[in-house]
Amino acid sequence: MKILILGSYHGNNKGDEIIFYSLFQRLNKVFDKPKITVVTKDPDYFHNIYGVDAVKPEKLIKLIKILKNSDLVIIGGGGLFFDYGLLDTLKISGKSQILYWLMISWVANFYKKDILWYSVGFGPINTRFSNWALRKSIKLPMYITTRDNLSQKLVLGLGRKDPIESRDCVFGLNLKNNKNKKANKIITLFPRYWKNKENSIILRFKEIISYGLEDGYGFVISCTNSKTDMKICERIYSSFKSNSSVSFKPLKKNDSLKKFNDLLTNSRLIVTMRMHPVILASLSEIPSIAIEYNTPKIVSCMNELGLSKYCLSLDVPIKKTLGAFRNLINDQGIKKEINHKLKQIRKLENENENVIRKFN
Repeated sequence: MKILILGSYHGNNKGDEIIFYSLFQRLNKVFDKPKITVVTKDPDYFHNIYGVDAVKPEKLIKLIKILKNSDLVIIGGGGLFFDYGLLDTLKISGKSQILYWLMISWVANFYKKDILWYSVGFGPINTRFSNWALRKSIKLPMYITTRDNLSQKLVLGLGRKDPIESRDCVFGLNLKNNKNKKANKIITLFPRYWKNKENSIILRFKEIISYGLEDGYGFVISCTNSKTDMKICERIYSSFKSNSSVSFKPLKKNDSLKKFNDLLTNSRLIVTMRMHPVILASLSEIPSIAIEYNTPKIVSCMNELGLSKYCLSLDVPIKKTLGAFRNLINDQGIKKEINHKLKQIRKLENENENVIRKFN
């Protein structure tokens, strides 16, 4: 089986990489020695780490040759079908890359290839142009699996009658042996860069650290996307460099996913602005406080894990955030609740595997 995978994959973002890893793991489970090619900005990285063939997205002639020789074209997972505005969408290489995924889908359809949109997040769709383009393209894939209920509703609204509701494919990873069995006093933080909100983010995380230090907790400041989030993490850490209870351990490009997971399993809880630390932590029954700003996907994820009261807007008063921090530390039943919710989530997530097996 020759499989072409396209998604927002690069080594600098461990959240995106772990999506690829979960798909890679599943394809090797379902198929006997599949020949996988991934479209990525870091071909050498993915070839060296995972042993797959890789091609840059701008190498269109080479990419189309690979596509013509493939049996299955997978677009996903993660949040791919969204736009911020018409000008950004039309750039193709901007934040919104919706036209790129649709173009590849049309080319694959022209060559009569099986197409799967896999564990994909949809929305927001802000422009009429993107809405129109998606409506014209939504029937191209043989199957669509959506990673959340909001995406499911959006796809149905675009005219596709049979999308399969699933969950983020990272929930399908098997990490049973990595559960945190000790109640330590380490809190791991994952701030993120957000344009025009840097000062508010820095202040919020500094207040959380100061509050926790008074109660004897230690902190690790990290980031899953070293390309975008490193500077804001450094600015937060700069205020605590002289305190041995605060350390800085950013996840860099060549760091393993095991290091990512180890950061989480050595934590009492995490405070994050990124979604995949929430998912990965939950697999080890470690609770999260999510600080969101205009990021509905993390709200949806926290709701499904039974952690909605610990999902807080960046704009809420700091007292509310610190209150949630204190309550979560003292919440004796939270691990049991997370485990209960995970069982339900994983039943839905397994639809991703069921769909892949249809191509075997």
